[in-house]
Amino acid sequence: MNVLIAPDSFKGSMTAETVAKVIAENLVLPPKSDIVRLPMSDGGEGFSETVTAACNGETVTVKVKNPHGKLIKASYGIIKDKVKTAVIDVASASGLILISKFDRDPVTSSTYGTGQMILDAINKGCKKIILGLGGSATNDCGTGILNALGVRFYTKNNVEIKNICGGNLCDVDLIDDSGISKEMKKTEFLIACDVDNPLVGENGAAYVYAPQKGATKDGVVFLDRNLRQFANVIFEKYRKDIATMKHGGAAGGIAAGLSVFFNTKIKSGFDIVASVTNLEEKVKRSDLVITGEGCTDSQSLRGKLPVQVASIAAKYGKKCILISGNVLLSEEEIASSGFESCHKTMLPDDTVEVAMKNAESRLAECVRNLNF
Repeated sequence: MNVLIAPDSFKGSMTAETVAKVIAENLVLPPKSDIVRLPMSDGGEGFSETVTAACNGETVTVKVKNPHGKLIKASYGIIKDKVKTAVIDVASASGLILISKFDRDPVTSSTYGTGQMILDAINKGCKKIILGLGGSATNDCGTGILNALGVRFYTKNNVEIKNICGGNLCDVDLIDDSGISKEMKKTEFLIACDVDNPLVGENGAAYVYAPQKGATKDGVVFLDRNLRQFANVIFEKYRKDIATMKHGGAAGGIAAGLSVFFNTKIKSGFDIVASVTNLEEKVKRSDLVITGEGCTDSQSLRGKLPVQVASIAAKYGKKCILISGNVLLSEEEIASSGFESCHKTMLPDDTVEVAMKNAESRLAECVRNLNF
């Protein structure tokens, strides 16, 4: 039996590489079976590492600010494409994983550190930035990134807003983008994004994603209102409607914010990784495909990595099994997802905290109990 293991990370507990390793080491297979491990990413944790490794690039480590302004070390990749290209994860500098559960707050968090990484890459001669949007702790419409790249934001009283974040977007009345050099404006941004949510509204950045980043119910309403206000200011100055922009709500609105000032293109993060890792060919050579993620819910069905893997497996008539920390799909959703079967690693009495703390052992136990 030829088995392909192509999981995403279990966010907050295991990298995709660790997930693939644990699954491979605990599978009970017929003799002479062959296992191929292929850690994946759709733009979140591990995206830069996966793409950089597949393209034989180099890793660069820099000191930047985390979502709360604390200095940390973060890494990104530089690869040789048609032009010198940087591959950057938003999660590396502005990720939810960097903040403890009790300190998470998208009202005060910023993407400034990601902007510092982008600036470092541009200063190193990169003409193109591939930016993975998954796993952010922020809801600032990318204003932190823009601030690091030279954009200044002011109140109606012409007072510069320091530490721009989701909580003070409503104070923005004037925008000065003269700090973006002509050379920097030529930088091409390929944004890796696998969700299509708009910036605002019930399917937008605040309502869909801010609660998992620590926002209260009142905080969600506040953040959505601020995004709307900021989108109005953008429209008044630049005549660009980012409020309803498809994909605009990803990572707290980063794609929407960057699109105003830079040459941006949006492409599926999964498609980028699938291409550089030759995923489709590996699926064709397999008898069984195993994928997974930290939690599979209705959002996963909107194009998250495991469902994309299952779609390719179905294309070639291959069985695809899902193993996730938790599976929150109805029977109807499972039936339409394309998975041969779905398995969760959480035990019945586990809290999320206990399951994450024991993620590797729970995964190992789940895999050993699989029957083929």
